[in-house]
Amino acid sequence: MHNAASALVSIVIPLFNRANTIVHTIESLQDQTYANWEAILVDDGSTDDSVEVVSRIAAEDDRIKVFKRNRLPKGAQTCRNLGFSLAQGEFVQFLDSDDLLHPNKIALQVAALSKMPCDTLGFGPYAIFYDTPSDAVVKASPLYEVNNSIDWIITAYTKNTYIPTGSWFASKALFEKVGPWDERLLRNQDGEYFCRVVLQASKLVFTPDALFYYRKGEYNSISRSYDRARLSSLLLSYELIEKAVLTKENSALTREACSILYNKFSYRFYPFAKDLANRAEQHSARLGYPFSMKFINPSFRKLSKMLGWKVVRLMEVKLVKNGFGREALKKKLFFK
Repeated sequence: MHNAASALVSIVIPLFNRANTIVHTIESLQDQTYANWEAILVDDGSTDDSVEVVSRIAAEDDRIKVFKRNRLPKGAQTCRNLGFSLAQGEFVQFLDSDDLLHPNKIALQVAALSKMPCDTLGFGPYAIFYDTPSDAVVKASPLYEVNNSIDWIITAYTKNTYIPTGSWFASKALFEKVGPWDERLLRNQDGEYFCRVVLQASKLVFTPDALFYYRKGEYNSISRSYDRARLSSLLLSYELIEKAVLTKENSALTREACSILYNKFSYRFYPFAKDLANRAEQHSARLGYPFSMKFINPSFRKLSKMLGWKVVRLMEVKLVKNGFGREALKKKLFFK
């Protein structure tokens, strides 16, 4: 239990070349109705004037503290681990340097979790925006209704949905039990990390008005990359997730949920990384759920049954490369 009136909240922010967005992120903190917070920004070697921008703001607000990553490897997860090690708060909010918090988010989540044991995990709704939060659209999610960790994991993977980093909120004690962000990962760091957090939590508490604004539209996003190292890292994150989930509960439902991650990986990245796609397919079969036609573009399911999904996937990729979009494929090649 915590004292809601006095609990310090540490907001940990990795920073890399975000001079154009970090001011708005910090302003969303300064606009919080809950004033007892500290912001720990850890720069990852920015080559723009991000550090200068945040240093100027920090000079006028002593709640804002700026550090530089002082060890390898480079990456947001290293910066988060360093920031967390410096955090003094009873609660921790992880936040990216281009996202925003609703003015009441921290106050509402402190109030909600102060009534709960320290291993309770809080989360709230999120809204996606591209330019300004006034354009944000709040995303509906079946996860908002789930408060049990295993049920949450099963729902997330079977319904192909997620909760982004900034929506989560928890005690520092809970995050300490979970351990650090995995600094090896180049993709899906947040998915792997918060899988472990969810599994460690005794209960999940959803706060309906604790809104998080999630910015999209950055074309240099690493999640868009088909780089070999990043694909290998993504598959590793799924292997780590499987291990964590099945350690908590090894059941038909959890095995099926993990197999869905592998099956989607196989379909999405074949033939770009055939060996990795094949490895993911083998994992799924090992779990008892071999590749399913439901992961295939509906336009190709009948043909896949005759020729095999990999042959048809190659056809699909070639058609898309030649200018056929998915909507065009559905019109020209739909098999009833």
